[in-house]
Amino acid sequence: MARVIEATCPTGPVVLVGHSMGGMSVMSFAGAHPDVVRDRVLAVALVSTSPGGHEVTEFGLGPLAGRVVGTVGPGLLTRLSRHAGPIGLLRKMGKGVQDLAVARWAFDSPVSPGLVDLVAEMIFATPFDVMAAFLPDIDALDLIPSLGALTGVEVLVMNGAGDLITPPSHSVEIVRHVPGAEHVVVEDAGHILMLEHPDLVTEQLLALVRRAQRAVAEGVPVGSKPRVRRTVQDISKKRRASRARREAAS
Repeated sequence: MARVIEATCPTGPVVLVGHSMGGMSVMSFAGAHPDVVRDRVLAVALVSTSPGGHEVTEFGLGPLAGRVVGTVGPGLLTRLSRHAGPIGLLRKMGKGVQDLAVARWAFDSPVSPGLVDLVAEMIFATPFDVMAAFLPDIDALDLIPSLGALTGVEVLVMNGAGDLITPPSHSVEIVRHVPGAEHVVVEDAGHILMLEHPDLVTEQLLALVRRAQRAVAEGVPVGSKPRVRRTVQDISKKRRASRARREAAS
Protein backbone atom coordinates (compact mmCIF):
# COMPACT_ATOMS: atom_id res chain seq x y z
CA MET A 1 0.00 0.00 0.00
CA ALA A 2 2.88 2.36 0.73
CA ARG A 3 4.18 1.77 -2.80
CA VAL A 4 0.73 2.34 -4.32
CA ILE A 5 0.36 5.66 -2.50
CA GLU A 6 3.86 6.71 -3.52
CA ALA A 7 3.17 5.84 -7.16
CA THR A 8 -0.32 7.35 -7.46
CA CYS A 9 -0.49 10.28 -5.02
CA PRO A 10 2.95 11.07 -3.60
CA THR A 11 1.85 14.44 -2.17
CA GLY A 12 -1.27 15.96 -0.64
CA PRO A 13 -4.09 14.55 1.48
CA VAL A 14 -5.39 11.04 0.81
CA VAL A 15 -8.50 9.05 1.74
CA LEU A 16 -7.99 5.33 2.34
CA VAL A 17 -10.91 2.96 1.72
CA GLY A 18 -10.57 -0.80 2.17
CA HIS A 19 -13.03 -3.69 1.97
CA SER A 20 -12.36 -7.01 3.75
CA MET A 21 -8.65 -7.82 3.18
CA GLY A 22 -8.32 -4.32 1.76
CA GLY A 23 -9.41 -2.96 5.13
CA MET A 24 -6.86 -5.20 6.82
CA SER A 25 -4.23 -3.73 4.50
CA VAL A 26 -5.27 -0.20 5.49
CA MET A 27 -5.03 -1.03 9.20
CA SER A 28 -1.66 -2.73 8.72
CA PHE A 29 -0.39 0.26 6.73
CA ALA A 30 -1.48 2.62 9.51
CA GLY A 31 0.50 0.65 12.07
CA ALA A 32 3.59 0.49 9.87
CA HIS A 33 3.47 4.14 8.69
CA PRO A 34 1.90 6.24 11.47
CA ASP A 35 3.81 9.30 10.26
CA VAL A 36 2.11 9.13 6.84
CA VAL A 37 -1.27 8.69 8.51
CA ARG A 38 -0.65 11.68 10.77
CA ASP A 39 0.61 13.97 8.03
CA ARG A 40 -1.43 12.99 4.97
CA VAL A 41 -4.46 10.77 5.66
CA LEU A 42 -7.64 12.85 5.68
CA ALA A 43 -10.08 9.99 6.29
CA VAL A 44 -10.32 6.21 6.44
CA ALA A 45 -13.22 3.88 5.61
CA LEU A 46 -13.08 0.27 6.76
CA VAL A 47 -15.84 -1.72 5.06
CA SER A 48 -16.80 -5.29 6.02
CA THR A 49 -13.44 -5.99 7.56
CA SER A 50 -11.78 -7.21 10.75
CA PRO A 51 -8.75 -6.52 12.94
CA GLY A 52 -8.28 -10.30 13.21
CA GLY A 53 -9.75 -13.27 15.01
CA HIS A 54 -10.71 -16.85 14.34
CA GLU A 55 -14.26 -15.94 13.24
CA VAL A 56 -12.86 -14.65 9.95
CA THR A 57 -11.91 -18.16 8.87
CA GLU A 58 -15.01 -19.81 10.38
CA PHE A 59 -17.08 -18.50 7.43
CA GLY A 60 -20.18 -18.29 9.60
CA LEU A 61 -20.10 -22.04 10.28
CA GLY A 62 -19.45 -21.73 14.01
CA PRO A 63 -16.31 -22.44 16.09
CA LEU A 64 -16.23 -26.25 15.68
CA ALA A 65 -16.79 -26.37 11.92
CA GLY A 66 -14.59 -23.31 11.54
CA ARG A 67 -11.67 -25.07 13.25
CA VAL A 68 -12.09 -28.03 10.91
CA VAL A 69 -12.05 -25.71 7.89
CA GLY A 70 -9.01 -23.90 9.24
CA THR A 71 -7.17 -27.19 9.83
CA VAL A 72 -7.91 -29.14 6.65
CA GLY A 73 -8.80 -26.27 4.30
CA PRO A 74 -5.29 -25.15 3.28
CA GLY A 75 -4.15 -28.70 2.42
CA LEU A 76 -7.36 -29.45 0.54
CA LEU A 77 -7.13 -26.23 -1.48
CA THR A 78 -3.49 -26.95 -2.34
CA ARG A 79 -4.44 -30.38 -3.69
CA LEU A 80 -7.37 -28.91 -5.64
CA SER A 81 -5.02 -26.39 -7.26
CA ARG A 82 -3.36 -29.28 -9.12
CA HIS A 83 -6.67 -30.08 -10.83
CA ALA A 84 -7.85 -26.67 -12.04
CA GLY A 85 -9.31 -28.09 -15.28
CA PRO A 86 -11.65 -30.66 -13.67
CA ILE A 87 -12.61 -28.16 -10.96
CA GLY A 88 -13.63 -25.65 -13.64
CA LEU A 89 -15.78 -28.28 -15.32
CA LEU A 90 -17.40 -29.24 -12.01
CA ARG A 91 -18.14 -25.58 -11.34
CA LYS A 92 -20.10 -25.34 -14.57
CA MET A 93 -21.95 -28.58 -13.87
CA GLY A 94 -22.86 -27.44 -10.38
CA LYS A 95 -23.58 -23.79 -11.06
CA GLY A 96 -26.80 -23.86 -9.06
CA VAL A 97 -24.96 -25.04 -5.95
CA GLN A 98 -22.18 -22.52 -6.57
CA ASP A 99 -24.67 -19.66 -6.89
CA LEU A 100 -26.45 -20.65 -3.68
CA ALA A 101 -23.15 -20.73 -1.78
CA VAL A 102 -21.96 -17.39 -3.18
CA ALA A 103 -25.31 -15.73 -2.50
CA ARG A 104 -25.28 -17.02 1.09
CA TRP A 105 -21.79 -15.84 1.97
CA ALA A 106 -21.68 -12.67 -0.12
CA PHE A 107 -25.14 -11.12 0.28
CA ASP A 108 -28.07 -10.90 2.68
CA SER A 109 -30.77 -9.50 0.40
CA PRO A 110 -32.11 -10.35 -3.07
CA VAL A 111 -29.60 -9.50 -5.80
CA SER A 112 -29.49 -10.15 -9.54
CA PRO A 113 -28.09 -13.43 -10.95
CA GLY A 114 -25.54 -11.34 -12.84
CA LEU A 115 -24.18 -9.96 -9.57
CA VAL A 116 -23.87 -13.46 -8.12
CA ASP A 117 -21.99 -14.56 -11.27
CA LEU A 118 -19.66 -11.57 -11.00
CA VAL A 119 -18.70 -12.39 -7.41
CA ALA A 120 -18.31 -16.10 -8.20
CA GLU A 121 -15.94 -15.29 -11.06
CA MET A 122 -13.87 -13.01 -8.81
CA ILE A 123 -13.62 -15.67 -6.11
CA PHE A 124 -12.73 -18.56 -8.38
CA ALA A 125 -10.29 -16.48 -10.43
CA THR A 126 -8.05 -16.76 -7.36
CA PRO A 127 -5.91 -19.92 -7.58
CA PHE A 128 -6.67 -22.45 -4.87
CA ASP A 129 -3.04 -22.57 -3.73
CA VAL A 130 -3.19 -18.80 -3.12
CA MET A 131 -6.32 -19.29 -0.99
CA ALA A 132 -4.50 -22.04 0.90
CA ALA A 133 -1.57 -19.72 1.60
CA PHE A 134 -3.53 -16.78 3.01
CA LEU A 135 -5.96 -18.69 5.27
CA PRO A 136 -3.43 -19.38 8.07
CA ASP A 137 -2.13 -15.80 7.91
CA ILE A 138 -5.63 -14.35 8.33
CA ASP A 139 -6.36 -16.80 11.14
CA ALA A 140 -3.32 -15.51 13.06
CA LEU A 141 -3.90 -11.83 12.24
CA ASP A 142 -3.92 -9.26 15.06
CA LEU A 143 -4.22 -5.64 13.91
CA ILE A 144 -5.44 -4.18 17.21
CA PRO A 145 -1.99 -2.62 17.91
CA SER A 146 -2.18 -0.82 14.54
CA LEU A 147 -5.50 0.90 15.30
CA GLY A 148 -3.94 3.47 17.61
CA ALA A 149 -2.41 5.15 14.56
CA LEU A 150 -5.94 6.05 13.37
CA THR A 151 -6.66 8.21 16.43
CA GLY A 152 -7.29 11.76 15.25
CA VAL A 153 -8.35 10.64 11.76
CA GLU A 154 -11.97 10.74 10.57
CA VAL A 155 -12.88 7.03 10.43
CA LEU A 156 -15.98 5.25 9.10
CA VAL A 157 -16.49 1.59 9.98
CA MET A 158 -19.26 0.03 7.92
CA ASN A 159 -20.62 -3.51 7.82
CA GLY A 160 -23.66 -5.59 6.96
CA ALA A 161 -25.73 -7.00 9.79
CA GLY A 162 -25.86 -10.33 7.92
CA ASP A 163 -22.12 -10.57 7.18
CA LEU A 164 -21.03 -14.18 7.89
CA ILE A 165 -17.33 -13.66 7.12
CA THR A 166 -16.55 -10.49 9.08
CA PRO A 167 -19.58 -10.25 11.39
CA PRO A 168 -20.58 -6.97 13.08
CA SER A 169 -18.71 -7.92 16.26
CA HIS A 170 -15.45 -7.38 14.36
CA SER A 171 -16.47 -3.85 13.40
CA VAL A 172 -17.42 -3.20 17.03
CA GLU A 173 -13.90 -4.23 18.04
CA ILE A 174 -12.40 -1.74 15.57
CA VAL A 175 -14.61 1.09 16.80
CA ARG A 176 -13.72 0.25 20.40
CA HIS A 177 -10.07 1.02 19.67
CA VAL A 178 -10.57 4.11 17.48
CA PRO A 179 -12.00 7.08 19.42
CA GLY A 180 -14.49 9.07 17.37
CA ALA A 181 -15.02 6.41 14.70
CA GLU A 182 -18.50 6.24 13.21
CA HIS A 183 -20.02 2.77 12.92
CA VAL A 184 -22.75 2.23 10.32
CA VAL A 185 -24.54 -1.13 10.36
CA VAL A 186 -26.64 -1.98 7.31
CA GLU A 187 -29.56 -4.34 7.71
CA ASP A 188 -30.24 -6.80 4.86
CA ALA A 189 -26.57 -6.70 3.86
CA GLY A 190 -23.82 -9.32 3.73
CA HIS A 191 -20.06 -9.27 3.16
CA ILE A 192 -19.94 -7.73 -0.34
CA LEU A 193 -21.61 -4.59 0.91
CA MET A 194 -20.45 -2.20 -1.82
CA LEU A 195 -21.96 -4.39 -4.57
CA GLU A 196 -25.13 -5.23 -2.67
CA HIS A 197 -25.93 -1.61 -1.76
CA PRO A 198 -23.63 0.58 -3.92
CA ASP A 199 -25.61 3.82 -3.61
CA LEU A 200 -25.67 3.60 0.16
CA VAL A 201 -21.92 2.90 0.42
CA THR A 202 -21.15 5.77 -1.97
CA GLU A 203 -23.36 8.10 0.05
CA GLN A 204 -21.56 7.16 3.28
CA LEU A 205 -18.09 7.57 1.75
CA LEU A 206 -18.92 11.04 0.41
CA ALA A 207 -20.33 12.02 3.81
CA LEU A 208 -17.11 10.76 5.44
CA VAL A 209 -14.95 12.97 3.22
CA ARG A 210 -17.19 15.99 3.88
CA ARG A 211 -16.93 15.43 7.66
CA ALA A 212 -13.15 15.19 7.41
CA GLN A 213 -12.86 18.35 5.32
CA ARG A 214 -15.15 20.20 7.74
CA ALA A 215 -13.15 19.01 10.76
CA VAL A 216 -9.91 20.22 9.19
CA ALA A 217 -11.45 23.58 8.29
CA GLU A 218 -12.84 24.07 11.80
CA GLY A 219 -9.81 22.66 13.60
CA VAL A 220 -11.96 20.18 15.57
CA PRO A 221 -10.03 17.20 17.03
CA VAL A 222 -11.65 14.05 15.71
CA GLY A 223 -11.03 12.07 18.90
CA SER A 224 -13.05 14.56 20.91
CA LYS A 225 -16.33 13.37 19.36
CA PRO A 226 -18.36 10.55 20.91
CA ARG A 227 -18.54 7.29 18.97
CA VAL A 228 -21.65 6.90 16.87
CA ARG A 229 -23.45 3.75 15.77
CA ARG A 230 -26.16 4.04 13.15
CA THR A 231 -28.25 1.23 11.71
CA VAL A 232 -29.70 1.63 8.23
CA GLN A 233 -32.90 -0.38 8.04
CA ASP A 234 -35.09 -2.12 5.45
CA ILE A 235 -32.83 -1.75 2.41
CA SER A 236 -34.00 -4.95 0.69
CA LYS A 237 -37.65 -4.28 1.53
CA LYS A 238 -37.45 -0.90 -0.23
CA ARG A 239 -35.70 -2.53 -3.19
CA ARG A 240 -38.41 -5.19 -3.52
CA ALA A 241 -41.18 -2.58 -3.26
CA SER A 242 -39.51 -0.42 -5.93
CA ARG A 243 -39.07 -3.44 -8.21
CA ALA A 244 -42.71 -4.43 -7.75
CA ARG A 245 -43.85 -0.91 -8.67
CA ARG A 246 -41.73 -0.92 -11.82
CA GLU A 247 -43.07 -4.33 -12.87
CA ALA A 248 -46.67 -3.23 -12.24
CA ALA A 249 -46.10 -0.08 -14.32
CA SER A 250 -44.72 -2.06 -17.25
